[in-house]
Amino acid sequence: MILNNNVEINIFTDIDECASTDLNTCHRRANCSNTNGSYECRCRAGYDDPDTSGNLGRQCNGMCSILYNLFACFGLQARSTQD
Repeated sequence: MILNNNVEINIFTDIDECASTDLNTCHRRANCSNTNGSYECRCRAGYDDPDTSGNLGRQCNGMCSILYNLFACFGLQARSTQD
């Protein structure tokens, strides 16, 4: 807190909770997105989130299957077979 001419100014530094698994509670199959003062978790494509209370991305169920887009599940990009 800084006082300047009797005006209180609060300075906050945002911590990137997604930078370390010690700083967030996202499931290992969830993507973590840093927000101002917090973070959000979302299950990756191919995984279901059973949560109904708004605490998303803390439990991600299921497995990616070949029937689903395997590339999306593992964050891969299809490689062209053409030269």
